[in-house]
Amino acid sequence: MGHAPMEKPRSHPSNIPHAEVSEEEKEKDRSALRNYPALLQMAGLELQRSPSGPTS
Repeated sequence: MGHAPMEKPRSHPSNIPHAEVSEEEKEKDRSALRNYPALLQMAGLELQRSPSGPTS
């Protein structure tokens, strides 16, 4: 038996460099993120900053 041909890797059409994302799409993402604190609060959770600050 031979090997099956390699398939081309699949990618979502929205998986593009950030610089190519429309401002409308970026704002949609920002809007969703702004709702995270309220959603967490409804679940009895909260966001907290790390005492050491952001990590890279």
